[in-house]
Amino acid sequence: SYSGYYISNPAGIPNLGDAYGKDFPILPGLSTLNIGANVFYIFNNQKYSYRAPFVQNEMQKRSAGSFIMTASYSYYRLKSDTGIVPLLAYAEVPPESRITQGYFNSLSLMPGYSFTLVAFKRFFFTLAPSLGIMVQDQTYYIENSTSTRNVIDIAPRVMGRLAMGY
Repeated sequence: SYSGYYISNPAGIPNLGDAYGKDFPILPGLSTLNIGANVFYIFNNQKYSYRAPFVQNEMQKRSAGSFIMTASYSYYRLKSDTGIVPLLAYAEVPPESRITQGYFNSLSLMPGYSFTLVAFKRFFFTLAPSLGIMVQDQTYYIENSTSTRNVIDIAPRVMGRLAMGY
């Protein structure tokens, strides 16, 4: 959960650079919340430990790999009492893009493969790429509008994890 955002590049936005100079426009009413979870299913859990490289509470003694299935859920909320665009930049932003709040729920399913190479008994190198699909439900409110926008979006999703240690 974060709040009190600022714009780090006001010079790149017409009207803001002139008004703020080297100062950063602050958006004190803007807050976000992001909550998510991943669940991993390891198909070869007898010979392969996904926890060894990433949690490090186990040790993989021999090189091994496994197909994995990853399911992910994410909830993201954006709220602002004044919108997410400073007043001086309104002329540059179309009215349909002046969002005051939004709620985004994402669900993804990603098959992949993870492999750990073990050398010298204790050195390990793990690569775990996954590729899948994500479905996102987007609900957001536009400034000075009584209606909401609701969009269902489907997009590819890629996730990679890498670990190395001794």
